[in-house]
Amino acid sequence: MTGRMRTAVRGLVALLLAAGPVVAVPQAVADPATGGTVIVDETFQGSSVPDPSWEPLGDTCLTGAPAGSTPAPGDAPIPSCPTGGTPAAPVPGVVPGYLQLNDSAGFVGGSVLYRRPVPASAGLSVTFEQYQYGGNQQPGDGIGFYLVDGSTPLDSKGADGGSLGYAQRNLSPGVVGGYLGVGLDMYGNFYNDGENRGADCPTGQQSPVKVDGPVAPNVITLRGPGAGISGYCYLASTTRPPAGDPPRAATTLPGSLGTPFGTTDPAEAKRTVNVQITPAPSPRVIVQVDFQDGTGWHQVLDEPAPAGLPSTYKFGFSASTGGSTDVHLIRNVNASSILPLGALDLVKQVDRTGPPLPAVITAGTVVPYQYVVTNAGVVPVSSLAVTDDRLAPVSCPSTTLPPAPAPGSTVVCTGSYTVTDADVAAGKVVNTANATATPDIGDQLHAGPSTVTVPLVSSMTLDKEAVTPAPHTVGQVVDYTFTVTNTGGSTLSTVVVRDPLITDLACPASVVEPGGSLVCTGSHTVTADDLAAGSFTNTATAEAVSPIGQSVTADPSTATIPVVSADDFADLGVTVTADPTVLPVGSTTTFTVTLHNYGPHGATNAVVANPVPAGTTLLTATPAAGTAYDPATGTWTVPALAPDGTVQLTLLVRLDAAAPATDTATITSADQYDPVKGNNTANATVRPLNETDIAIGKSADPARQTVGGQTVFTVTATNNGPAPATGLAVTDPVPAGLELVRAEPDTGSYAAATGVWTIGDLAVGGRARLLLTVRAAEPGARTNTADLTALDQRDTDPSNNSASATVTVDAPSPSPSPSPSPSPSPSPSPSPSPRPEPTGHPHHHGPELPGTGVPAAYAGAGAVAVLLLIGGGVLVAARRARGRRS
Repeated sequence: MTGRMRTAVRGLVALLLAAGPVVAVPQAVADPATGGTVIVDETFQGSSVPDPSWEPLGDTCLTGAPAGSTPAPGDAPIPSCPTGGTPAAPVPGVVPGYLQLNDSAGFVGGSVLYRRPVPASAGLSVTFEQYQYGGNQQPGDGIGFYLVDGSTPLDSKGADGGSLGYAQRNLSPGVVGGYLGVGLDMYGNFYNDGENRGADCPTGQQSPVKVDGPVAPNVITLRGPGAGISGYCYLASTTRPPAGDPPRAATTLPGSLGTPFGTTDPAEAKRTVNVQITPAPSPRVIVQVDFQDGTGWHQVLDEPAPAGLPSTYKFGFSASTGGSTDVHLIRNVNASSILPLGALDLVKQVDRTGPPLPAVITAGTVVPYQYVVTNAGVVPVSSLAVTDDRLAPVSCPSTTLPPAPAPGSTVVCTGSYTVTDADVAAGKVVNTANATATPDIGDQLHAGPSTVTVPLVSSMTLDKEAVTPAPHTVGQVVDYTFTVTNTGGSTLSTVVVRDPLITDLACPASVVEPGGSLVCTGSHTVTADDLAAGSFTNTATAEAVSPIGQSVTADPSTATIPVVSADDFADLGVTVTADPTVLPVGSTTTFTVTLHNYGPHGATNAVVANPVPAGTTLLTATPAAGTAYDPATGTWTVPALAPDGTVQLTLLVRLDAAAPATDTATITSADQYDPVKGNNTANATVRPLNETDIAIGKSADPARQTVGGQTVFTVTATNNGPAPATGLAVTDPVPAGLELVRAEPDTGSYAAATGVWTIGDLAVGGRARLLLTVRAAEPGARTNTADLTALDQRDTDPSNNSASATVTVDAPSPSPSPSPSPSPSPSPSPSPSPRPEPTGHPHHHGPELPGTGVPAAYAGAGAVAVLLLIGGGVLVAARRARGRRS
């Protein structure tokens, strides 16, 4: 990079930093995918709607239908719009028309529900035009689009107003089977959790704003699954973080969902919306909007889809007004799969249109099923047949289907299965369906298999616990945990824990898999009323919903905490000792029980339960002065004990049985509250003299030897107590490759033939030693192991009953070869005086180079010297050459 470029980049970075943070704005994207199968395609522009699966609610009407007309038999029962509506509403009877959810009058609303199931496995993409315009200066509530579980009836909507027909509102429930709500919210309160929206939702799925009102106008908000007045939780929205008081959240949409005040032409209010749920295994919710401003599609939301993806969907639209109004219209609804469906598509699911099944399904229970069959091909099919491997018959309302998206291209067949005792034993019902049909052109079509598993037990438990340590006094905050455990076979959703006396109860999630747990938290501040009552008791409940709509509840869980005055509690603690702790059977020992008051206040009428230990006979009981002990009941009563005071009870007993005896003392009551329970029980155990610990040791010296050499193995047996040892023996055979020279036990005797060292008696703390001197006969590693093999008592620590030591035996070194005799010299013998060694050549006895008489070591040294000389010469030459070049 050149200097000028670096300077330019530095300047650009400085400008960007000076400009502050950049707010991300949704970017234009390509048109929604069109590669799937079109399942629903309705324009609502004509004078009728031929698909009877559309059902209107409230003020919904078809503007293109002549005023006063009624739908023809077999068409959707959508009425014509009345004359005399508000001025901005489309004129009735004019085509192309619209589906009008409501006009701009105050406190009106309408919905339209698509009640034919749509397959979910290949994903779903719903595109529609929505129009919000023509109201007063404050926009109306907005338009809600929602998806529900396709096995539910979808014969009603959720709450009106800011809940947009999807979520709950105060005590009005949300839509049955609700899975996803998309609020196209001009007014701005589908975003907030006011009016009880999002009640019982877990932490992280709550709106940033809890108060009602137009806190986020011109915003798209997503809400998740719910049941009744629980759930429908906030998931995401096109907003910046809220700010101000009261809080307001600014929109990030690059355009408006509606038009300014005074607009009367619906064409100006046209906005095209696309909502996608991509296929499993990682489904996502994608929302795109074309604001009809020439910039094309804008992807405004892309979020993980809620858990519990249903097998099929049904969907609906709702809108309403209050004191703020708008006209709300819908047009050109297209629903298609994201991936292509097979020419014949089959989805089997449990039928939820009737009463829900019980949480525990027993033998004789009838399980209803739906079989949703769609002709996703291009030609009509006939002779539709659906089979199920566990039941018959499967009944279909029609066996001839036109190709989708024509009305009647999807049919819902039904069947039922009666649960058997064998199913109950298996814990579930598993059955599989297949379908066939004959197209007008081509070979027979097959769909399936489609399998459904119904767990027969859906259950959970609830455990509530106060986790703040006592004592509990007025003004103290007591923390609780509420643990929900899924003990059945179904995934549980919309898990709700309630406790009417805990106002801050919160859960981290609302879905619990089989075998999983969920821990919620809450707190209570102790009150003067709690003190007057002496305790605080509250009860929690838990409920949830299974994937097939069963209501699952846990048994209530109650927790009671004692509440005491700040000056009315005492920490009592008890200890027990024994002396001696090891004794012969028939001998005596003394148990000493000590009761201590750690304060901070005095204790009265303390009771300690201390029965005489089993296996002993009480000889004497000595309670402290002013206290009483009843041997018959084992009750020690202490009328008063001052702070930091101590009293004792001693029990002199005789050990009758050859078994351990344990004395246990437990504080059972006192007038004062005891805040520390961990020191309320103690015990001490005495043992008869019939067990001890013998430790075996082993060493070798030296640990390396040559063949023919000797090594001494030292073996020890130590009695670590507590009882003297009798009948003690250790087995230590000499391993192969070694020969025993002698054995020297300092106690007992050693049998070389068997390797048994018989020690006999060994006092507590005593040590017996055996020395085994061996001769190395063969090379190799030779391991000598000593094992405790006999003892009259029980050994308490078997881990030290064996020990080993290894000696490594080396082969002998070979003898050096004799030097050859020199040849006789022809010259006369020299003088017998000794010849001095040549200077610089010390005497060397190592091998010589053949035929030279030069020691090999000298030859090696000479070679090194020659190499060093050659190397030095090369180095000097190189330096001279470099000098000439320079």
